[in-house]
Parts: sequence; structure tokens; C-alpha cells
Amino acid sequence: MEVKIKMIKNQYKIFIILIIPVIFFHSGCATFKKDTPDSYLTQGKLKLEEKNYLSAISYLQEGEKKDTKNKLKPEILFLIGEAFFQQSIEYHKTIYLFTEEAKTIYFNYLNTSRKYFERVIKEYPKSILAGDAQYNIGVSFDWDEMGGVNDFEKAVTEYQKVIDNYPGSSAYPKAKSRIELIKSIHDNMKDSPHDIENIEKP
Repeated sequence: MEVKIKMIKNQYKIFIILIIPVIFFHSGCATFKKDTPDSYLTQGKLKLEEKNYLSAISYLQEGEKKDTKNKLKPEILFLIGEAFFQQSIEYHKTIYLFTEEAKTIYFNYLNTSRKYFERVIKEYPKSILAGDAQYNIGVSFDWDEMGGVNDFEKAVTEYQKVIDNYPGSSAYPKAKSRIELIKSIHDNMKDSPHDIENIEKP
């Protein structure tokens, strides 16, 4: 009788050990839904890594709509801005901007990226991504992917906002370095105008 009781207890323990992971697995499946901000953010990141920028934008914009509690919104907005910026670069690589239509599409991508970075700054000024968003706006003016200088004066203005508003951010040293380089080249332009062509991209 005592042996039977022990066997029953052992079988019960084995049952518990086996069933608990199953319960947690199914409860996890029940709580995880593909139609969530997290899933769209994850897919958006994957598409960014794959350099499929338009697809990344679609996923991330859907994630923005789903994120009604704004928990992921700063990161989502930042990544949408990054995706639009990278798409502008990719577009230039594959399409010669000889037509007005092509130029319009190119600058629409570029300007839209700035708008999303600006949203991060305005809507989430305390986010750790705010400084990086401000820096990226500077980058968008720093170099024209059509092959020449874009607007260095505007770039310096945007970089200076990083210096003034985000001194503790990771973007601070990068912004400071770009300002110093641009001003140095600008000061030497009168003597060597071709030096401007040798500015490295940020």
C-alpha cells in the first residue's frame, strides 16, 4: 500500500513537471498577438536590417497606429525617420535625378524623414532618442546624396541644437565634430575652394 502511494506521488510530480511548461507555452501564445505595436516594431527593425526600407516604413507606421499607450512611440517615430532617410539614399542610387519628378520623390523622402525626427524632439523631448533625432536632422542637411554640398549653414544650425539642448547625449560629440570640420573647411574655402569636395560624409 505504501509503495503504491509513493508511486502515485511520483507520477503526480512527473505530471506537474511536464504540464507546467505546456501551460506557460499556451498562455504565452494566447497573450502574444501579431497585431501588436511590439510585433510591428520588430518586423520594422528586421526590414531595416534587410534594407527593405519601404516595407519597414509600412510596418512601423502600423505600429505607430497600434501604440495607443505611446510606450514605443519615440523609437517607432525615430526608426520611421531613419527608414525614410535611407530610402532617399537608395532612391538616388538607383534613379538618376535628371527629371523634376525624380527630384520631387527624392526630396519628399528626405523631408519626410526630417518631419519624423522633429516629432521625436517635439513630442518626446525627454526621450534618449531626442538628441540622436536632432543630430540626424543635421545630417540630412550636411550632405546632398545627389553628389554635392547641400546646405552646410543649415547643417551647422541643426548640429548646434544638439550642443545646446542635448549636452549629455551620445550625439553631442558627433555634432561637435561635424561643426568643427565644416567650419574649418569653410574658413579655407577662399584659398582652396576644391577642399569642400573632400569633406567626409557624417
